[in-house]
Amino acid sequence: VDTYYGYVYDDELHQWVPASDSEESKPLYQVPIIRSGDNSKGLLEYGKYKVTITLTYSESIDQTPDKGGYDFYFDGVRIYGSANKTNNDYNVIDDAYNLDKENNPEYLEIRKMLLSRQDNDNLDLPQPGVGFIDGKDEGATLNDYEDYGPKNETYLKKGQAISFYLESKYLPDSVQFGAKIAQGNNIDLKISCANKENDEWKYYKGKTLTINSATELYRDLSDQCIWDKYEVDGEIKYRTRYPIVITNTSEIENIISLTNVKLTGGPDTDDTVAVNFFAYTDFNAVEAAYSLARSQFEKKITVKYVDQNGQMLADDVITKVDVNNEYDVTDLVNKEIAGYTRLEVKGDTTGIADSDKEITVVYGKNYQLAVKYVDLQGNEIEETYVNSGVEGNEYDVTDLVNKEIAGYTRLEVKGDTTGVIDSDKEITVVYGKNYQLTVKYVDENGNELTDTYSSIGVESSSYDLSEYVSKTINGYVFKTLSGDAIKGIVDQDKLIMVIYTQEANENIISNNNQNSNNQTVNDKVVNSTKTGDNLNLLLPIIGLCLSIFVYFVAKQSKKTENE
Repeated sequence: VDTYYGYVYDDELHQWVPASDSEESKPLYQVPIIRSGDNSKGLLEYGKYKVTITLTYSESIDQTPDKGGYDFYFDGVRIYGSANKTNNDYNVIDDAYNLDKENNPEYLEIRKMLLSRQDNDNLDLPQPGVGFIDGKDEGATLNDYEDYGPKNETYLKKGQAISFYLESKYLPDSVQFGAKIAQGNNIDLKISCANKENDEWKYYKGKTLTINSATELYRDLSDQCIWDKYEVDGEIKYRTRYPIVITNTSEIENIISLTNVKLTGGPDTDDTVAVNFFAYTDFNAVEAAYSLARSQFEKKITVKYVDQNGQMLADDVITKVDVNNEYDVTDLVNKEIAGYTRLEVKGDTTGIADSDKEITVVYGKNYQLAVKYVDLQGNEIEETYVNSGVEGNEYDVTDLVNKEIAGYTRLEVKGDTTGVIDSDKEITVVYGKNYQLTVKYVDENGNELTDTYSSIGVESSSYDLSEYVSKTINGYVFKTLSGDAIKGIVDQDKLIMVIYTQEANENIISNNNQNSNNQTVNDKVVNSTKTGDNLNLLLPIIGLCLSIFVYFVAKQSKKTENE
């Protein structure tokens, strides 16, 4: 057996030539087959036997330039049909195979399934076979692939993948696939389901196997087969829920050879030809394989938009860049989000796409900061100050609440003038309207006798002008008050008129001065009498008092004389 291809000896040409697919003598997977029935003893019974393998040199298959010999690689021995089912000795083997979930295996050749699929544009409907994907995106097709590699193996180079679903007439004990190295060593092979999340295919139940043997070994695929039970025309069948994807994920250009898909635990049967399962593919399987295989040759640059608590504010933006190419997402990180202010960018916005990159843009929520200026009735008396503040920042509106407004006096500030922004903030400054408090000093004709007293009173505050209505003015005596109350609550401008009359003589002036100085003025409005009435009443009273006084003095003197 020559390496790489199977060869047969051509008697006419007297040389070794590659065997065709139709020739039964073609070696299987380049592994020589020795049937036990070929020996002189015929079929062997259950027992122990010694097998001797002897190497012989054949110049006809020596491919070295000087015919100096060639290497022979002995990888292992596989025994098929290891016991006769016609006797009880087979039960020992049967039990062992059942225990290892290896009984009644069935095989499908991956290459045959792959080529049966062909390049079919109608991917909406399931098609028998296996999908082939070249993740390099170089336009490789199955027609290009058909003559590549041995006729019974499927070669996967770096970034290539196959995808398929399985359907079985029974629920298998295990699902396996055969794989070996065709070129290179320690090749990474990823097996997984593919699950679509947010319109993106992702690995599900994936694991990476390291293939390091040139001998075909079967690898377990059971964990990636999630079976759903169906009834079709009264017959129970099982189908895998997710597409299965097998990908060569090596970093260098190594080649993996895939041989068969194997199911175990099938029904006992003497039919060695019929297979109770098959593989099929559809658009989802092909799309999933392409997406996962393509990820080897491109890197994802993900820009995330979050608030200060890490909560997502907008959908992630994913840009795919060929591996080791430059990327620039400056425009994406400058995204404006209504109601928020950009605070920080975490990650490199430009660079080399040597791996998947994640850039996070952090935003702070905008809150409204308002300072209102109102009167005691809540009416706005000045335009409200409005600004925005970012969550977590400090604020200070002390200067704003000290605002002077003409005609008003600041009375109260409601709300915190300093603090940390964690919500909308409203500070209300309450003002009272200013009113004029006036005391005028006039004679009976309304002429001002001295400077008017004037002060400011703030709306709703109390006032008391008692001390200002007792003013002494030389040459005049207090007569009466008119106008507003002397004390009360400020609700408008207040005007009080203190009215004086001119003195008549020195005594009167003296008496009037005394009255004026000792008088307690009622806080109500005082209505005055006609001019001169006070003086006309006072003189008769004084005369009467003097007459009474003279009468009592004279009477007392007469009594004294008689005694």
